[in-house]
Amino acid sequence: MQMRSCWIFLPVSLGVLLNPPANSQAGPISYRYTLLADTGGPFDGFGPSVPLDGQGTAAFFASLSTGGLGIFTGSGGPITIIADTPGPLTLGFGGIAIKNAGTVAFPSRGVPGGSSLA
Repeated sequence: MQMRSCWIFLPVSLGVLLNPPANSQAGPISYRYTLLADTGGPFDGFGPSVPLDGQGTAAFFASLSTGGLGIFTGSGGPITIIADTPGPLTLGFGGIAIKNAGTVAFPSRGVPGGSSLA
């Protein structure tokens, strides 16, 4: 997986952008971004996609400045570690998903020669 250095932002009014009212007129929409993570701290790079749940929590794949990889969530406050290396799972490559309840799913390998969805 190619890692790239970037900032992760969360558009606050994403629901308005994706589901505008039926009688709305085209025009500018006011929104703001919230910085979730950048490459100035523990993160060295980020995966290509950042799924959001209905409450505005983002799930993301990142490489760590100290080495290793991880899957994390955040919504503007402290970052939550979902899984990182070393750990019981070998993180797989592929999509990350997050449900409205905050449950995160991602491909992984938990046993030698096996694969799973964590």
